[in-house]
Amino acid sequence: MKEPAQKPPDVREFLVGEDVRLDEELIPYEILCSEAHTIMLHERGLITLEDAKAILSALEEAWRLWEAGEFRLDPELEDVHMNVESFVTERVGVSGEKLHTARSRNDLVQADTRMWMRDRVLEAAEALSALVDTLLNRALEELETLMPAYTHFQPAQPTTLAHWMTAHAAAFLRDLERLDCLWGRLNKSPLGAGAVSGTTLPIDRQMLAELLGFDGVQENTMDAVSSRGEVEAELLAVLSLACLHASRVAEDLVLWSNPSMGFVKLPDEYCTGSSVMPQKRNPDAAELLRARALRTMTALGFVLNALKNLPTGYMRDMQETKWGLFTGVKAAIQSLRVLWGMLSRAVFDRDRMKAALESSRCTATDLAELLVMKGCPFRSSYTVVKEFVSKGGGYEDFMNLCESRFGFRPEISEREFLEALNPESSVRKRVQGGPSPSWVSEEIPRLRLRLEELSRSFEGRRRALEESLGRLKSSVRRILSS
Repeated sequence: MKEPAQKPPDVREFLVGEDVRLDEELIPYEILCSEAHTIMLHERGLITLEDAKAILSALEEAWRLWEAGEFRLDPELEDVHMNVESFVTERVGVSGEKLHTARSRNDLVQADTRMWMRDRVLEAAEALSALVDTLLNRALEELETLMPAYTHFQPAQPTTLAHWMTAHAAAFLRDLERLDCLWGRLNKSPLGAGAVSGTTLPIDRQMLAELLGFDGVQENTMDAVSSRGEVEAELLAVLSLACLHASRVAEDLVLWSNPSMGFVKLPDEYCTGSSVMPQKRNPDAAELLRARALRTMTALGFVLNALKNLPTGYMRDMQETKWGLFTGVKAAIQSLRVLWGMLSRAVFDRDRMKAALESSRCTATDLAELLVMKGCPFRSSYTVVKEFVSKGGGYEDFMNLCESRFGFRPEISEREFLEALNPESSVRKRVQGGPSPSWVSEEIPRLRLRLEELSRSFEGRRRALEESLGRLKSSVRRILSS
């Protein structure tokens, strides 16, 4: 038989170089999948007890080496799958050659990747939960902290710092809910799908799923193989939204930390100085958060475009999704953790916020709405208040302007006029989702209840995965000791 031609180094690097480096992430999952597969093959009578014991002893050795940081992938063997199989075969000979019975790298890489994603989802959920918890805790301290809300980055209406914090808590909670919804699609086992049409051998796909902590099987084998990259893109989409929310908070913190606003002082460890200007205190971590979000968003686009126009079945193009997934997910989790640390120790200047509100004329809409309450059409009221704000003046000036525009003096007392222009009074009137301290103090427990529900859900999943790993390892020990 003619030996296959040796690939030039640049071609070999192009085909497997980066991929095998990325596969370092998948080593523990490949070993676990191989152990589960070995147990299943033995239970179904496809390999003998002696073969199973030999394979599992080699896989346990690989596990110990991985835990010690000493299991290295050989690029000449292309990927983590061939590396683990070759390791086993080198240790136990012919028995090792039976490890790959009734499976393909096509279904195996999907299982490894989904197991990697499960762990990253739990990490992302933990980071999001910590963020929401911190925002809610700090909101309780800032119920009465007045500040302007902005549209077009111009002072718009009165609000509170607590209202700002609960707004972002609600957004991050939605991200957590999206992760929760994703789990059901993510935690399905593709194992047993083989190359594309399964196998003629009597394997037990459900057993494989249970041994590895999957909630069920992705039944259609062609769908299982063809769907590589789909759940990866969905996870990146969820985390892209989380990064968008994080970058919005970061942008506010960058602006607020400018001395001209002075709303917040960021922790020293999240800022840097200038190499030239001694007075500088740059919000570098917050600035990087804005840009770092692009990694996850770009990774999402990369994965979707890599999958576009592929025919049904496995294509080597799908290999590229691994880079996008690993890069984007890691960037998102790191960003969420950094934002949590920054918000936990940020110091807000209540006096500066209140002063900015009082000088902003943010209660102009309140005055127009007071006229509406007295029977004046809103658009006419808007026009009158706009003219009044531009000219300035007091109660009599306002009433004279109303009389000249409406032909009568609305029944507005000076007390009502002053109350309408008072930011604190304005905030207290804004209930049902607004910044009123009474409303926000009711909203916080509702948000916290939802947070606790989601946190329990993810903690239950974490425990379930730990228990499934424990059962798998117990089965390995049982076979090895038999």
